Amino acid sequence: MTRNPLNRLKAPGSFPAASLFASACLLAVACGNTPPAETPTPTPSAPPSVVEDAPPALVNRAQLPEPGPAPEWGPPEVTELPLSNGAKLWYLKKGSTPLVSVQLVLPNGASSDPVGKEGLTQFTIDMLDEGAGKLSALALSEELQRLATDYGGRAATDSVDLGMSLLASNFDASMKILADIVMHPKFGYQDFSRRKGQLISQATADEKDTGTGRINVARSVLFGKGYGSYSPGGDRVSLKRISLNDIKAQHKALFAPEGATFIVVGGIEIEAVKKGLEEAFKDWKGAPSAKPRALEADGKSGGVHFVNYPGATQSALAIAVRAEPNDTKDYFQQEVYNWVLGGAFTSRLNLNLREDKGYTYGARSSFVRWNQTGFLWLAAKVKSETTRASIDEMLKEVAGPCGARPLSQKERDEAVNGMLLGFPGQFETVSGTAMQLAEARWEGHGPDWFSTYFASLDKVNLSGAQAVAKRYCDPKRYVVVVAGDLATVEPTLKDLGRELVTYDELGNVKSK
Repeated sequence: MTRNPLNRLKAPGSFPAASLFASACLLAVACGNTPPAETPTPTPSAPPSVVEDAPPALVNRAQLPEPGPAPEWGPPEVTELPLSNGAKLWYLKKGSTPLVSVQLVLPNGASSDPVGKEGLTQFTIDMLDEGAGKLSALALSEELQRLATDYGGRAATDSVDLGMSLLASNFDASMKILADIVMHPKFGYQDFSRRKGQLISQATADEKDTGTGRINVARSVLFGKGYGSYSPGGDRVSLKRISLNDIKAQHKALFAPEGATFIVVGGIEIEAVKKGLEEAFKDWKGAPSAKPRALEADGKSGGVHFVNYPGATQSALAIAVRAEPNDTKDYFQQEVYNWVLGGAFTSRLNLNLREDKGYTYGARSSFVRWNQTGFLWLAAKVKSETTRASIDEMLKEVAGPCGARPLSQKERDEAVNGMLLGFPGQFETVSGTAMQLAEARWEGHGPDWFSTYFASLDKVNLSGAQAVAKRYCDPKRYVVVVAGDLATVEPTLKDLGRELVTYDELGNVKSK
């Protein structure tokens, strides 16, 4: 088993406890008691009253304790098997209790939504448990409850993920239900109409959140109308255009076993897993026909892209630039750079905007990666009156590595150590482990991704992280996105030297 290459690092320990003897002495002094002047000589039959071992030294609570040794942890060793219908199985035996987490990952997602019907894939996933096989929506819910099985589904840009948490003893029965959900959803018109109205209402409510306006505008500016340009859930306008026939056609295009992966983690043997999946999905055949949108060649750079929320006391602020896709060779170097920039509480960005300036409760950065492209963005919700100052500080932080603040060895070490020591916590539970494997599959990695993760991250040196930082240190390449009160913020932007463009909450240009 591959072990953590940084097991030399120490994990937090605990204070040593004071002995009862020392505690009693302290209590006696505190209460003003003094020992008697003379102590009687004990009789031979009496127990000894003298403590032979000297009491330990009192704890010095003015100093931090030394951490104890870090526990060893090995990444999961996943077994991959082919299934007869063309799908793959990733299996991991984990846990001493008969709990099982199942994730079915399909290789196409929301990027296959037709233009004008954004949100179709997510809507299709939402409809899957509105009745399947011989069961109505209510009967399906009751059967899942009877089996103590939880079910859920989601669409991402490049994938669809259906998940179940269940008991090992109910694996076969739960897989038969999952097979009906996948192959035989009812797609009733009344259920469709009800859910459509609910989804439109939810999307309308979401538009009132400045965070929704910010991400809609950011994706629209960076990616136009092509791949990656919209959130998987769509919006109230696109959802209204979706028909039940669209749902049925998208289901047919997405749901096929070729390229699909079943991820099964928990207290169940691999033979039982393979047998249950083969039986439940023996009639599932074919290849998906869904295709992602084409990526527009060039996204915008520069400018201030504003969505107006009159009266807002905060601005949802971001600066963003296109970045590499999932398969970038600099994946780990980017992760180290991002940790230093804004990926941790102690990052440059958060210590600046939150701790030093007090503009926000928190500021973060992240690389968002998909199969074809990605983006780096720095984001925070700041007080309206500090919007301009926050923009200046964010642009200063991205420019720093090419100027007076190159990355330091200390920052590199803290980033690598922080990620390595924190990572095992994401594998504590059966469901958490399954989700980590599903995420690796979403990103196009193989089942051995985590067996090489630690060594790859530990190999990142300062020059590699600094090289990535330099590629992203030109402020002119970044777009600035603001969702807030235009009347308050606009006057402060006049000398920024950037064109101001306004948008609605859906990311559509209103005026320049």
